[in-house]
Amino acid sequence: MNSRNPRSRAPNLRLRRVLTEARWTGQQLANAINEVGSENGVATHFDRTSVAHWLAGTRPRPPTPDLLVEALARRLGRPLTRADCGLADPAEPSADRGHPSGGAVAHSFADLLTELRVLTTAQTASGPTPPGRPVGGQGAGIDGVAVGGVGPYRLDALAVPEFEQAVASVLQPVPHGPGRITVGSADVYGAREMARVFAAADDVFGGGVVRRTLACYLSSCLAPRLHGVASPGLRSSLLTAATQLAYLCGFMCFDDQEHGLAERYYLAALRLAAYNADPTAYAITLRGMSVQARSLGHHTQALQLAESAVATTTKHSPVRRAFLYGQLAVAHAAHGDRTRALTHLTAAERHLDRATSQHIGSPPGADAIIGGYHPAALFHQQAAVRALLGDSGAIDALRDSIRHRPPHERRSRTVLLARLAELQLAHGHLEQAVATWHQFLDGLPGLACGRVSTAMATMRSRLRPHANAIAARPLLRRAAAMTSP
Repeated sequence: MNSRNPRSRAPNLRLRRVLTEARWTGQQLANAINEVGSENGVATHFDRTSVAHWLAGTRPRPPTPDLLVEALARRLGRPLTRADCGLADPAEPSADRGHPSGGAVAHSFADLLTELRVLTTAQTASGPTPPGRPVGGQGAGIDGVAVGGVGPYRLDALAVPEFEQAVASVLQPVPHGPGRITVGSADVYGAREMARVFAAADDVFGGGVVRRTLACYLSSCLAPRLHGVASPGLRSSLLTAATQLAYLCGFMCFDDQEHGLAERYYLAALRLAAYNADPTAYAITLRGMSVQARSLGHHTQALQLAESAVATTTKHSPVRRAFLYGQLAVAHAAHGDRTRALTHLTAAERHLDRATSQHIGSPPGADAIIGGYHPAALFHQQAAVRALLGDSGAIDALRDSIRHRPPHERRSRTVLLARLAELQLAHGHLEQAVATWHQFLDGLPGLACGRVSTAMATMRSRLRPHANAIAARPLLRRAAAMTSP
């Protein structure tokens, strides 16, 4: 009998039990699902009647079940599955299956390579979700689209182990099988250079342009060599390149606002770093995860990740310590801790000064494939801390960041221009904001990433009350012309 036939539906008692445990009304659950959907780039409009239909036995279409499970898991503070909520369906893809938890480094190396293939398939099978695409509607809520193909961003997955624990959980060395590829120095050189190429392309064009190509290279070209026959030194060098590429893929997905995918790639990078016993790569990845968590409003998790990144090792170079302490300062500011935010910001400034004073020009690590840090990045974090704490000076710091930004970091400069305009408008400087937004539009040709698309939408929203202002009208007309088919 067709389980979707209304006459054959049975009430979803499991969902009702979990909802009762959460002490939520139907409307509260609907609101939470809408919030998780928005976080993952899917506009949902559920209400209490949607939840009533699900409790009565109607099965929502993807991605709604995964959004619902994540919403309830956050409320209860523990992982849940579709089955726990009475929504398991073997015929539908689910984030229940194969999602690495925070302790995922204990999985086998073969599982890690499978994970990379799964993530590549998720990226290449379909394009990114169009911004603002509706899911469901008043009282319905059964139409949906995929959330990056791998499920939503999950808070429980952020409970990652400390570095020593992660390394200890790797119970055996990276295996290789008979008949596998024999790895040579040319393979390592090729992987390193590809990492540089992808990092440079990301800086110039944004994550939306190259992330799928990078994913294919990582899973199809590099992964078989990770499973190949190699000397310990070559294997370690190849793992270093693979960790960098997995991190880059995570950052590109973050940049394109595919947060579920970004999280999965970051977790894969942590696992690769653990297999390679590489504390620096582990710390850099934790810091990237902290940046993502803060951008999504998960300030407690962002702070925990930033603290773990700083604590990973005491052997970081000065520029790397500045890189880590700067994010720790931002995380404390987002958490409302002024004293610690300013203390760690001062530490970042001191470490970068030390690195710069020891070398002529850019200090070592300023242009690293991952974890690069320079004065423009420090100015950006100064601006973020001051803005979060409500201090003056955020606008000047952001101007300094843009002025010192290396020319090839085109995407970052464009995103920062949009943020500067938002701050200027918030302080009542309409004409300055309009001039800055014009510079933002100047940088758009050739860029493709979700953060830029969101910045464009924010610009239009913030300028709506000023639509009749003489300064704003030409800007809005220009923006409309740039985005029209």
